[in-house]
Amino acid sequence: MRTIVTLSIALVLSLAANIVAVYLIGSTTAASAAKVEQARQAGAIAALKGRVDQVNRVALDADRDGRQLQAELRTVDAEATRRLQSYQAFIADLPPLPQGCGPGKARVDAINRLTGATP
Repeated sequence: MRTIVTLSIALVLSLAANIVAVYLIGSTTAASAAKVEQARQAGAIAALKGRVDQVNRVALDADRDGRQLQAELRTVDAEATRRLQSYQAFIADLPPLPQGCGPGKARVDAINRLTGATP
Protein backbone atom coordinates (compact mmCIF):
# COMPACT_ATOMS: atom_id res chain seq x y z
CA MET A 1 0.00 0.00 0.00
CA ARG A 2 2.82 2.32 0.83
CA THR A 3 4.25 1.73 -2.63
CA ILE A 4 0.97 2.64 -4.30
CA VAL A 5 0.75 5.88 -2.31
CA THR A 6 4.38 6.74 -3.10
CA LEU A 7 3.87 6.01 -6.79
CA SER A 8 0.64 8.04 -6.79
CA ILE A 9 2.40 10.99 -5.19
CA ALA A 10 5.26 10.67 -7.72
CA LEU A 11 2.71 10.55 -10.56
CA VAL A 12 0.91 13.67 -9.28
CA LEU A 13 4.23 15.51 -8.89
CA SER A 14 5.27 14.44 -12.41
CA LEU A 15 1.93 15.63 -13.84
CA ALA A 16 2.26 18.94 -11.99
CA ALA A 17 5.81 19.38 -13.32
CA ASN A 18 4.61 18.60 -16.87
CA ILE A 19 1.74 21.10 -16.56
CA VAL A 20 4.13 23.80 -15.33
CA ALA A 21 6.56 22.96 -18.17
CA VAL A 22 3.79 23.17 -20.79
CA TYR A 23 2.67 26.51 -19.35
CA LEU A 24 6.23 27.88 -19.40
CA ILE A 25 6.81 26.62 -22.94
CA GLY A 26 3.52 28.17 -24.05
CA SER A 27 4.38 31.54 -22.53
CA THR A 28 7.90 31.35 -23.97
CA THR A 29 6.49 30.50 -27.38
CA ALA A 30 4.07 33.44 -27.21
CA ALA A 31 6.91 35.75 -26.14
CA SER A 32 9.12 34.36 -28.89
CA ALA A 33 6.37 34.86 -31.45
CA ALA A 34 5.92 38.44 -30.26
CA LYS A 35 9.66 39.06 -30.53
CA VAL A 36 9.74 37.53 -34.00
CA GLU A 37 6.81 39.70 -35.10
CA GLN A 38 8.45 42.79 -33.60
CA ALA A 39 11.72 42.00 -35.40
CA ARG A 40 9.81 41.42 -38.65
CA GLN A 41 8.07 44.79 -38.31
CA ALA A 42 11.35 46.53 -37.45
CA GLY A 43 12.94 44.94 -40.53
CA ALA A 44 10.02 46.04 -42.70
CA ILE A 45 10.30 49.58 -41.37
CA ALA A 46 14.05 49.61 -42.00
CA ALA A 47 13.49 48.30 -45.53
CA LEU A 48 10.89 50.99 -46.19
CA LYS A 49 13.24 53.68 -44.87
CA GLY A 50 15.93 52.33 -47.18
CA ARG A 51 13.52 52.49 -50.14
CA VAL A 52 12.49 56.04 -49.25
CA ASP A 53 16.15 57.09 -49.10
CA GLN A 54 16.76 55.41 -52.47
CA VAL A 55 13.74 57.10 -54.08
CA ASN A 56 14.83 60.44 -52.61
CA ARG A 57 18.33 60.05 -54.12
CA VAL A 58 16.85 59.18 -57.52
CA ALA A 59 14.51 62.19 -57.38
CA LEU A 60 17.38 64.53 -56.47
CA ASP A 61 19.53 63.09 -59.27
CA ALA A 62 16.66 63.46 -61.74
CA ASP A 63 16.16 67.08 -60.69
CA ARG A 64 19.87 67.85 -61.07
CA ASP A 65 20.03 66.06 -64.44
CA GLY A 66 16.91 67.89 -65.62
CA ARG A 67 18.43 71.27 -64.78
CA GLN A 68 21.67 70.30 -66.49
CA LEU A 69 19.82 69.11 -69.60
CA GLN A 70 17.80 72.33 -69.72
CA ALA A 71 21.00 74.37 -69.56
CA GLU A 72 22.52 72.31 -72.38
CA LEU A 73 19.31 72.71 -74.41
CA ARG A 74 19.44 76.48 -73.98
CA THR A 75 23.06 76.44 -75.20
CA VAL A 76 22.15 74.36 -78.25
CA ASP A 77 19.15 76.60 -78.96
CA ALA A 78 21.28 79.74 -78.72
CA GLU A 79 23.89 78.27 -81.07
CA ALA A 80 21.22 77.17 -83.57
CA THR A 81 19.65 80.64 -83.48
CA ARG A 82 23.04 82.26 -84.01
CA ARG A 83 23.84 79.99 -86.97
CA LEU A 84 20.41 80.53 -88.53
CA GLN A 85 20.67 84.31 -88.21
CA SER A 86 24.16 84.21 -89.72
CA TYR A 87 22.89 82.08 -92.62
CA GLN A 88 19.87 84.31 -93.22
CA ALA A 89 22.06 87.45 -93.18
CA PHE A 90 24.50 85.88 -95.64
CA ILE A 91 21.76 84.63 -98.01
CA ALA A 92 19.99 88.00 -97.91
CA ASP A 93 23.09 89.65 -99.38
CA LEU A 94 23.36 87.19 -102.31
CA PRO A 95 21.66 87.88 -105.62
CA PRO A 96 18.75 85.59 -106.56
CA LEU A 97 19.67 82.46 -108.48
CA PRO A 98 18.84 82.25 -112.18
CA GLN A 99 16.30 79.61 -113.23
CA GLY A 100 17.81 76.07 -113.33
CA CYS A 101 21.07 77.12 -111.68
CA GLY A 102 22.69 75.24 -108.79
CA PRO A 103 23.17 76.91 -105.41
CA GLY A 104 26.80 77.85 -106.02
CA LYS A 105 29.83 77.67 -103.77
CA ALA A 106 28.86 80.65 -101.57
CA ARG A 107 25.42 79.18 -100.71
CA VAL A 108 26.85 75.70 -100.13
CA ASP A 109 29.48 77.17 -97.79
CA ALA A 110 26.72 79.04 -95.92
CA ILE A 111 24.69 75.83 -95.54
CA ASN A 112 27.79 74.02 -94.31
CA ARG A 113 28.36 76.76 -91.69
CA LEU A 114 24.67 76.51 -90.71
CA THR A 115 24.77 72.75 -90.22
CA GLY A 116 28.30 72.63 -88.88
CA ALA A 117 29.32 70.27 -91.67
CA THR A 118 32.90 70.21 -92.88
CA PRO A 119 33.25 69.39 -96.59
